[in-house]
Amino acid sequence: MTTSEYTEVLERAERLPREEQQHLVDELATRVQQPDTEYPGAALLKYAGTIDPERLRIMEQAIEEDCERTETSG
Repeated sequence: MTTSEYTEVLERAERLPREEQQHLVDELATRVQQPDTEYPGAALLKYAGTIDPERLRIMEQAIEEDCERTETSG
């Protein structure tokens, strides 16, 4: 946002009644939080790169082995 756009937003917000100003603040807070909910797992990105590579290799191997197995019932 440019400085002039920022100034325009502030000037317009100042002209709103107090209740509408609060509604605007609440709406902005909601929209700022939305990127974390736009796609599944977004909140987990803060953990990216925190798992030891050796543990990742072990997990990958276990998943591959389980996916190759077939189950027979009964």
